[in-house]
Amino acid sequence: MLIIPLFIVWQGKPHRELYHPEGGLINEATFAVSYSDLMDNELGFEYMKEHFEPYTQCNPLAARSPIVDGHSSHIVWRVIKYALDYNIRMI
Repeated sequence: MLIIPLFIVWQGKPHRELYHPEGGLINEATFAVSYSDLMDNELGFEYMKEHFEPYTQCNPLAARSPIVDGHSSHIVWRVIKYALDYNIRMI
């Protein structure tokens, strides 16, 4: 079973390692900062490119399918194009 580490978005604050204890899954997490909202189009693309794709790249020929909601960060052309280019089928 494939487990993807957390992608945590901090609202309006820089992330500091002191915000979380050492050990566990949190150390493998990716931390991002959004100064406007919790998630935006840039972070949506960063998640797809720097987080989801590398962690699910076991077989480049096999399709991967993240389950997403209708948030605008999931349906911008840049994210959709990236998903098509890397055989990622968004559900």
